[in-house]
Amino acid sequence: MAAPAPTPSRSLLGASAGVTGDLGAAFTGGTATFAGGSFTGLEQYREIVGSNFDDNITLGNATQGTDNNANNTTGFVGLYGRDGNDVLTGGTASNDLYGDNGNDTLNGLGGNDRLTGGAGADTLNGGDGNDILYSDHEDFTDGATGTARRVPTA
Repeated sequence: MAAPAPTPSRSLLGASAGVTGDLGAAFTGGTATFAGGSFTGLEQYREIVGSNFDDNITLGNATQGTDNNANNTTGFVGLYGRDGNDVLTGGTASNDLYGDNGNDTLNGLGGNDRLTGGAGADTLNGGDGNDILYSDHEDFTDGATGTARRVPTA
C-alpha cells in the first residue's frame, strides 16, 4: 500500500544526511534540534516527510490537526519515512507512520495508530491503543499492550 501524498506537510527531503531527533517541541511553540539543523513552527503542519537517508525521528508530544479518515481523530500527526532504514516513533497522540522503502522500524506508542511498513523487511510495534498495522509478508508486527489488527498488503 503506497502512502498517500501528505498535505499540508513539511518535507525534510532536502537533507544531505539522515535526520535524527524529537520533533515534539517544534509542535508546541518550541524548537526541535536535529543533526544538521533545527525546526520551529511545525504546529502548522499535519504531516512530516523524512529524508532519503536513514532517519530516526520521534514525534514525542506532537499533536496537531485532524486526520483525513472517517474517524476525524483530533491530535493526528503523520510521519513519512522515505528511502533508507528509518526508525519512526509516534507519541501519545494518534499517529500515521509510513516506512516506505528500506528496512524500517515503526513504533506507534500511545493513541490509535496506523503503521504502514512499505517495501523492505519492517518491524511494526503498535504500542498502546487500538492500532492498525499494514504489512507485507516480510514484516514483523507486534500489538504490544494495545489491540492491533494486521492488514496484509501483499
